[in-house]
Amino acid sequence: GRARGAPCPCPLHPPRAPQRLAPGVSSLRGLPSECMGQVASAAASECLPPTKDADGTALFAAATAAGAPPSRAPMLTFGANDCRQLGAGEDGPSEEAVLAPHRVPARGLRDVAFGDCHAIWLGEEGEVRTVGSSDHGQCGHGRAEDVPAPKAVSALDSKACVAVSAGGSHSAAVTTAGELVTWGASAHGQCGHGEEAGVDVLRPKVVASLKSRVVVAAVACGADFTAVCTTGVEVYT
Repeated sequence: GRARGAPCPCPLHPPRAPQRLAPGVSSLRGLPSECMGQVASAAASECLPPTKDADGTALFAAATAAGAPPSRAPMLTFGANDCRQLGAGEDGPSEEAVLAPHRVPARGLRDVAFGDCHAIWLGEEGEVRTVGSSDHGQCGHGRAEDVPAPKAVSALDSKACVAVSAGGSHSAAVTTAGELVTWGASAHGQCGHGEEAGVDVLRPKVVASLKSRVVVAAVACGADFTAVCTTGVEVYT
């Protein structure tokens, strides 16, 4: 594959602002990462909201499967850890590769998403924390520097989120208002703000071109592209 941040080698350069893919396609599963197929290979199935318990609280997927509320569901991480992206913090394993599952001191998680070298944690109250590499601002704290321990994204303090996704070096979240918020690398327009090539988005920013047109229900990030599903059962890439 090409080096991160290198120009797209294919003749069909990806758009720098969201483009409608097709009506009636709502699942974001099966999105390939290669340029020539990156718009979508999606199945026509319904966009489903997060699983709810009797009190209306969205449950972290692992906790749902185990029948436990998110506050009691432990998180285990393992694998590459060269940028502390596994979330164990400065006192956790310092190895560049954690070869066995390690318990992370986290509770109350609704979802997690992992990019190349960063991670996004979504709390049950809609709060977002990030950890790991942020050389392109993918952790969303306003600086292009690594985040060694999970840290709340202050730019999202006023926006509760219901979904998160991580690309290679960019991040995305869906708010309770149905807005798409993106940040991080956007050399290929993957953040969707129409920025010029090579411009990193260091803090979360609402994708304005979608805000006035659709209500976003789900998001999926590939290595250097993004796709969203709307409540109108449409997919934009």
